[in-house]
Amino acid sequence: MSSPYASTHSQVGELYAGHHHWLLGWLYRRLECHQQAADLAQDTFVRLLDGLRPKVRSAFLLSQPDGLTYPQIAGQLGVSLSSVQQYMAQAFAHCDQALSP
Repeated sequence: MSSPYASTHSQVGELYAGHHHWLLGWLYRRLECHQQAADLAQDTFVRLLDGLRPKVRSAFLLSQPDGLTYPQIAGQLGVSLSSVQQYMAQAFAHCDQALSP
């Protein structure tokens, strides 16, 4: 059985993958600094997650752009695996709401 947030997970991944490259290029052309362009592109993506508690946002960012597994995230954040699962469910629900028309 698939997760109720599998569709949202896919949409967020597609949103990031589909827009990160052009956004990064656009920012770089204006700033002429790879580091600043990368920071601003990441900040733009993070704004999708405004309103989430810090650990929920951190777990989501470690999972999505960084590609860590849930056990790795649990270790990095110093929380249980079930906490990471709860954080991710909250983040996907938030993204689902933000992406809904």
